[in-house]
Amino acid sequence: DPVKPIRRPEKVVYFSDRLTPVTGITADMLDTYTQETTEGPKVNLVDGNKATYWHSAWSAGVAPLPHWITLKSETPKSIGALKYFFRQATNANGRPTQFALELSNDGATWNRVWTSREGLAIQPMEEEKVIDFGANFESKYHRLLILKANGTTTYAHLGEIAYFTMHEEITDAE
Repeated sequence: DPVKPIRRPEKVVYFSDRLTPVTGITADMLDTYTQETTEGPKVNLVDGNKATYWHSAWSAGVAPLPHWITLKSETPKSIGALKYFFRQATNANGRPTQFALELSNDGATWNRVWTSREGLAIQPMEEEKVIDFGANFESKYHRLLILKANGTTTYAHLGEIAYFTMHEEITDAE
């Protein structure tokens, strides 16, 4: 009998400390659920100024969590990490404490690929926070859900967000 070799699968290793920015993201590429009408427009999420902020609805059209920020692009983007700043306000209510990531190729059917642990740090407010999704996910639509927020609120807010691709290396076990 001929001997058949055992083929081991390739393994991808992701490096969360080696991030490449996903460039060219504009407010036109973002959709939010929901949006406060009196303050915090979505353009503030990507304006490069952590002193401005986005705020979900709190005065009218208030919906329960989760709230989300959807990045939509003409061509698929590979995203593996997010950096963000909180709204630079002393009141910590509404700061996200748990996130999830969902993907879609049509903007209608979603697949959850990652959920963070609960109780993410809400201090210090001034520091940039980094979360990685454990892998790079390529899609036309990336929906960042805010599953839980600090306090007994139905709203959420963020100061700034930026998307990144993690460096990856493929190892062959052969």
